[in-house]
Amino acid sequence: MERMAFELNPHGSKTDDGDGVRILEIRSARHQFVVGFADKIQFSVGHGQFSQESDRSKVASIMRRMVENKLLCNLQDGKVHEYRMTLCLQKHYFKGFDIEPISNILGFTESAHPNKALARFMHESLGKSGVCDETGFADMLLPDDAGWSPACYAAVDGDAAVLTSLLEHKADPNERILNSSDTLSLFPPGTPLLTMAAFLSNAEAMTVLINARADPNGQDGYRSEPLHWAAAADNVGGIRQLLAAGAKADQANMLGASPFDMAAQFGCAGATQELVAFVSQQEVGAGLHWAARHDHADADTVWALIEAGADVDQQLSMPLFSPLGLMFSYFAVKHRWHHSILSNYAYHHEGATPLMCSILNCNFQVAAALVAGGAKLDLKNARGKTALELAELMSVPDYLAKALQAHGSEYESLCRRTRSEASIAMSATKTNQSLDTFSI
Repeated sequence: MERMAFELNPHGSKTDDGDGVRILEIRSARHQFVVGFADKIQFSVGHGQFSQESDRSKVASIMRRMVENKLLCNLQDGKVHEYRMTLCLQKHYFKGFDIEPISNILGFTESAHPNKALARFMHESLGKSGVCDETGFADMLLPDDAGWSPACYAAVDGDAAVLTSLLEHKADPNERILNSSDTLSLFPPGTPLLTMAAFLSNAEAMTVLINARADPNGQDGYRSEPLHWAAAADNVGGIRQLLAAGAKADQANMLGASPFDMAAQFGCAGATQELVAFVSQQEVGAGLHWAARHDHADADTVWALIEAGADVDQQLSMPLFSPLGLMFSYFAVKHRWHHSILSNYAYHHEGATPLMCSILNCNFQVAAALVAGGAKLDLKNARGKTALELAELMSVPDYLAKALQAHGSEYESLCRRTRSEASIAMSATKTNQSLDTFSI
């Protein structure tokens, strides 16, 4: 809820001098982290756990007021692109709540045009009332000042009827955004419509685009494809849609990450299970390293990979001239005079096990799951450091330090707790997967 309140702050997420404002998550007295955009967009407030179910309706009312307030403030301040993005993201913000999307902000009146849904969308979302004129439809093909066309907004909104109408009026199903957006900052320039629909789990919009021959392997500015983004959002139904449409499961982006790697990196246990059939056993083990390198992953991800046969002790060997290899080489040299979590990881990563990598990146939940999963504690990386020595360097929490020291009771307690939590989560994941359906 705190993250969503920040996201819906009507005064924006930038300071007066234009610098970006970030959320700090305090995990312990010694560990603070900047919350990434994916943390805010992936987890809807309505899908959270309510200790009192009666609170859900109260929180829903607050959510609606926050969205409405941001929409009105965006209009008042002339922030047209932010207004359009907020309006189109409503369905995502309201997931898990019984809330109707806010409409009629601009005072739409029923038109004589036969496609009232399209007319309303163009008026409410884009502020264009000329869609009923004979030549008004030309506006549907042009991007706004932010570099987003009506079809781009429709892909985010997910309204299949509107998207179908835009395509009927010659919108390109392979259209891309020209510029990134502060509201959806994950998407680089060149991101296709299908990628945005896949990441936001807009299943019906995906079906419309695929039927209109949108390229299931269309790349964005990071050379990521729709399947990468569906995996990063744990959109299991979307993954199945894309694979059925001809998406390539083994395509790597500019950092060398496959869709399976993205699922592991973003902690998406369902997507990991769905894509494991398309990768080798070596790549399954590498998935643990992707999970350990990023703080999106958790114990559920680790156990999904272990169940798939991942080697919990696979030691990392990064090709020097790969994109990540070159980046880590640079930061390893920089580490000699300037320390950071990234430079520390780069300095120690060669020969490191997933356990070591998770400790270096302060992903302690993953580290605990790896210990509980039987990771060896006496292995050393290329610099001769064990997991315990790296833990001392990173000042890990006491419960993890004791488990790494193989103190009997603490170790057994950690194993039992982690396995129990993961078992419950994995059962829930499998249940949810069985409910996923789609049609093309």
